[in-house]
Amino acid sequence: MRACQHEPLKLSELSSFTVPNSLFHAQDLQLGAGVVIIQPSTDNVVVLYSEKSKRYFLPKGRKDVGESIQDTAIREGYEESGYRCEPLPLIIHHNCPNPNANPLILCHNPPSTEAIAITMFHARPRRFRSRAPEPTGTEYLTFWYVAQIGPDAVMEQNTKMPDEVEYVTNLMSWDEAIQCLSRNGPESHLQVLKIAQMLWRQTQAVQARSRLPFRSLTIDTLSSAGASSGNSTPRSSWSFDKFRFPWKK
Repeated sequence: MRACQHEPLKLSELSSFTVPNSLFHAQDLQLGAGVVIIQPSTDNVVVLYSEKSKRYFLPKGRKDVGESIQDTAIREGYEESGYRCEPLPLIIHHNCPNPNANPLILCHNPPSTEAIAITMFHARPRRFRSRAPEPTGTEYLTFWYVAQIGPDAVMEQNTKMPDEVEYVTNLMSWDEAIQCLSRNGPESHLQVLKIAQMLWRQTQAVQARSRLPFRSLTIDTLSSAGASSGNSTPRSSWSFDKFRFPWKK
């Protein structure tokens, strides 16, 4: 594949510079997913702590065979934190086409559970018992999502993998989470957390303007509400009847 001929370009303030066109064979690539878990009732967020490395981080891990990326994020969130979580719809300015969108409504990206960011780094070579170690390591792409837990969520025990048992789950405020990751955590996790907070605050502001209770801020619930009011919009799409965006007067 031909590399980009131009100099790296700066995208938005939330992203890194562009990278050359690249191709990675499956043996040189790892796909993973991470998740920011929010408890809307307390406005707290889940942050993990490794007693071995003495570092804070967000739940993440590699994708299993046949598993979707989003399912990976939810599974890893549960396994590493002990909290059963579910995707949280947010207002995200993404570039995914929406086949159910109403073309007559001039509105960008209704709430969705799409990935909020992707991080990439070069992973060190791994050693295997059954085959030779990787000579140069792999490129590791992580898709990041946002999930939610209920007000009565209980942290379950014995959900972690054998090499994760020393992880400590913390449910803390956004400020505490940012301080912990700033002081002793991966820079990429800190930036993902800040993006999640920004999107959550934007979604809260629109939710407050619409005067909808939090539990109504789910795609299925709001689509059902639109259908009951005479709107034939499919359940899998967003209902605009009960939702008013701040840029729509």
